[in-house]
Parts: sequence; structure tokens; C-alpha cells
Amino acid sequence: RHNMNKKIMLQDINPDGSPRSSPQTSFSGDIEKNTGLDINNAGQFAIAWDWIGIYVQRFDLDGNSLDSAFLAHDASGGYSSDYPRMALKDNGDLIITWLNDYEQFKRYPRFQIFNSQDESIISWEPEGHLIETRGGDRQLSTRPEPHWLDDDRFITFWVDKNPTPHQLVARVYSNKGLTAHPINILVSGDSSGPQLAPYGAFCAAATSDNRFAYTQYQAHAYFFSFPDSLVKWDHQA
Repeated sequence: RHNMNKKIMLQDINPDGSPRSSPQTSFSGDIEKNTGLDINNAGQFAIAWDWIGIYVQRFDLDGNSLDSAFLAHDASGGYSSDYPRMALKDNGDLIITWLNDYEQFKRYPRFQIFNSQDESIISWEPEGHLIETRGGDRQLSTRPEPHWLDDDRFITFWVDKNPTPHQLVARVYSNKGLTAHPINILVSGDSSGPQLAPYGAFCAAATSDNRFAYTQYQAHAYFFSFPDSLVKWDHQA
């Protein structure tokens, strides 16, 4: 993203880090907050960005577009859709996730799944399929991060506040998103915990043999005598 002109720029890089070609613009418009990117082993990558909704486009490794940018959900003026993330399989199946922000205490993580022809694999959900968290009508979470586990299953990670305290959690889906399995708590906070910023101050990775790794921005707070003496500190974990 070029902040002044709000462009998404692509640059082809050699293995030694030198550029193979001049930078090119893949999109120019009112990009709001973030972009998502993933690459597969079949010579393709995909980019997602937020511009009056979540848009997605596929490219080959030379930066040539393989399709036209398309909207991952039906556009609506009643909320903002931000912080896209994606997972791209070698056969072209693509999970796209994002965060719908309606109002205070109502941030809903969503997903859609598309095949290599940009067709929805499971039933189309106008606002995106809801990643059910534990907050009911007062869901307050960060952007979700998806990873394929195999041809059928994927996992999503996010930081959840409801119920408190903040917790890094994950949920596995099978049948390409049709079956949601129970939420698992990975990191739980008390006086310390993962940060709840909507952009998600964490990164995660998962493997096909059901292992995962993650990093997070850990926040701490300690009261010596409430409410006057508060010490806060944070670090990577």
C-alpha cells in the first residue's frame, strides 16, 4: 500500500532480493486499513483489501492478473469490513476472512470460501459466514486468521474478549466450512493477556498434522493500590 496515493503495488523480486521488474499498481482507490496476501505452490498468489467492502484478486508469480477483483460479500452501508486475511490452496480454493465492525462491543469475524473460479463453495452468505465467538450479541474480537489444514479442514485464530479476560482462541472447521468444531483456548489472560486491538496483534501458522505456532503482543497491568497506582508494560511473546 502506498499511503499517500492509496495504491496496492506489486513488485517481482529475484531470490537474491533484486527486483526483476518495475513495480506495478494492482489497485488504486480509497483503501481503508489493511491488505491480506497468501501464496500457493502452484505459481499463484491472491491479495485482499478493504474498499467499500472486502475485495479479492488472484495473480500469477509474474504479477499478471488471473481474474478480475471481486467482492467477497454483498456491500452494505451499515457496517465497515476491515482487516482481510486469506489462505490459498494449491488447487485454488481460497478462504477469505475479515472483521465486521458495527458499533461499540459489536465486532463480528466473518469468512467466505471460493473455488478457483471465484465461485462460492458453500452457500452464499450476504455478510459473510459468522465465525461464532463466545460473546453472543456483544461479540468483541479481533480480525480472524485462517489456515488450511488439509483439503477439507481449516482453522481460524482470533483474540476474543467475551467472556473476559482476553484469550487467543482457535476453531477448526471441516467439510470446507460447513461443520464448526468447538472453540479451543490457546492463551488466556488475567492481569496479562493478548492485546484486543481489532487488527489482531498476533500471527499464527498451522500444519497439516494439527500443529501450530503463534506469536503475540502481550499486555500486562498490575495495580499496587487500585485505582491510583497502575503499572502497565508489554512485550512480544
